[in-house]
Amino acid sequence: MTELELSWSHVFRIAWCLCWRQILGGAALGFIGGGIAGFMCGILSVPNAAKMAGAIVGGIAGLIWGFTVLRMAIKKSYKGFRLAVIAIE
Repeated sequence: MTELELSWSHVFRIAWCLCWRQILGGAALGFIGGGIAGFMCGILSVPNAAKMAGAIVGGIAGLIWGFTVLRMAIKKSYKGFRLAVIAIE
């Protein structure tokens, strides 16, 4: 295994992978989770809490998605390189 010097090209490829997946997936999960939480608050006749519940559920869903995206980015094979977690002895 050859260790490469970290270049800006590598950084931009990894950042692009993280950004577009996080933005699209986070927006979708936040929208769905927030909508469900808001809907449930409306059904339970707690309309004042709908915005807060939607924001909390959407934020938690986005946070969980962020860790999922990070894991996908680490496991992905990029053009000419891949990331690896290596133990230091």
